[in-house]
Amino acid sequence: VTRYDSNDHLFMSGPLLGLLLEAVGRVSPLECPEAAVYGYGALKFLTMNSALCTRLLSRGVLELLTLHMMLIVNEVEENGSVAQQTAYALVQLTATLRHVSSCERTFPKLLQCGTVTQVCRLLPAFKDDADVTANLARILSIVSTQPECCEAAAKHPATLPACVALLKAHSKHPAIVVRIAYALGNMMARDDEARYQLFCVPDFTETILSLLTEYLKQDRESQAAPDPLCPTNASPEDVMVKVVRVLANVAVEPRVGPVLARSKTCQQLLVSLLQHKSVTESEELVLSCFATLNNLSFYSRHGPPGAIHTDLAQCLSEMVPMDHVEGLVEAVRVFGNLTHFKEVRDILTKNQVVEVLVEMLDCDSRELVYVCSGVLVNIMSDASRRAIFQHENGVLRMVEVLQYFGCGDWQLCSLSCQVLWNYCASAADVHSALGSQETTRLVAVLDALLDEGSQYLPASEEDHDPEMQLAYQLWEDFARVATKLLDRIEDTNALPLLPPDGQQ
Repeated sequence: VTRYDSNDHLFMSGPLLGLLLEAVGRVSPLECPEAAVYGYGALKFLTMNSALCTRLLSRGVLELLTLHMMLIVNEVEENGSVAQQTAYALVQLTATLRHVSSCERTFPKLLQCGTVTQVCRLLPAFKDDADVTANLARILSIVSTQPECCEAAAKHPATLPACVALLKAHSKHPAIVVRIAYALGNMMARDDEARYQLFCVPDFTETILSLLTEYLKQDRESQAAPDPLCPTNASPEDVMVKVVRVLANVAVEPRVGPVLARSKTCQQLLVSLLQHKSVTESEELVLSCFATLNNLSFYSRHGPPGAIHTDLAQCLSEMVPMDHVEGLVEAVRVFGNLTHFKEVRDILTKNQVVEVLVEMLDCDSRELVYVCSGVLVNIMSDASRRAIFQHENGVLRMVEVLQYFGCGDWQLCSLSCQVLWNYCASAADVHSALGSQETTRLVAVLDALLDEGSQYLPASEEDHDPEMQLAYQLWEDFARVATKLLDRIEDTNALPLLPPDGQQ
């Protein structure tokens, strides 16, 4: 009866719904597993109707499912296993819970009833059962979208080791992998300690990299010979998106990032993904790769340059320019970490990326102009690259950045001044290096911006408005570098000349 939604009206009024729930509550999944299979199955179909799901919630269906999960997992932990029929019942139970947990009203009760705890306990207990695991993965992916439930799941001692074990055991089941990875990505987005704990799980790194290798291979094969019968859900690309996100979030942790940054396999895989995919066709995957590489290159920027850095620089150089502003922003961020190395600056020069960076100063995207300016700070510390900046009218473009974005983004103004400071660092005649007209215009713009700072001065010593204080601090930082630049312009002999390749 419950299998067909045309019969849902029979349960919308009258005692039938309550009687069914009461009957299921009297059935033990350990002692009467066959009856439990049918009872949970009936609830599974009914909870597909949102109105009936709400009614069942008010009658205690979540508490009942949680209690029965606890009975089953206790049996496994005490005796090592349960009867096969009980495992079949658990498939129906977890399918029901999947529907119930999708209801927004359920989230506050998931912690109150201990549901999250029981789900976490079941993960390792039934790791070899693909059907139960598939349902648990769906439930975990749902509850991980709610911050409190996500935090509780991440902190349960069974969750992270079980997730790694499940990814390894069910690596050939994309529907399971994509949901476990999605849930892990959510958990790793919020908590540094969880990131470190996951990284410390045995075989974590090897499992993640193995999954990327396998699904990259599958994606290449599917593109070479598309299968019209292949389902659209949980495609190789979907899996890679979720797995790369886990890697990106874990790499943020200061104890983890430096270790992953030394992994040639990790970075080579990410570079291979970028070479295989375009940002226009696979936006989420490519942006996740950029974010991960940005995190990893941040931790390797102070070490010796190696093939990891040059291969990555070459790959990114071939991708720039691209007709995708967000992709450009993320790619240029990585250059910000890499351009500390001369070998990388050589690659950018050879591939005419420096010219592109200067040209992009004209764009309307404040964020793109900001990251380009950050990279140019590094590049202009290298005297051998300054002629390119000059040839591309870099000084004029930088002055226009100051004028266009001006007050309101003092961090960008500070970076702009630092670019110009580095550009003319070793110049004997600053006016000649900047250009006469450009110098006049720059001085006028800086004077005007310095005058703007008066609006951020506190009205009195008691004025402690946090936003105004922050704005004033940012303006002070800008004023410091802008004043230095003006002093340098007014007296080219005021400061000692820097060596040609001096880093700022």
